[in-house]
Amino acid sequence: MALKVISVKLDEETIELLDRYAEKHGMNRSEVIREAIRRIINSAREDNKARSMITYKTVRIYT
Repeated sequence: MALKVISVKLDEETIELLDRYAEKHGMNRSEVIREAIRRIINSAREDNKARSMITYKTVRIYT
């Protein structure tokens, strides 16, 4: 998969935290940011699935 370059603005404190995390885990900034985005998106998907299941079960109980 070809990677595209994007621009993100971060404050100094966030950059320092990003750099420390990347160094500790043997990653570069881009790898850390990509992984963080993947985790956020996957978490949101799981939350949506859970909400759908709760709604389905609630409707089923009251039907």
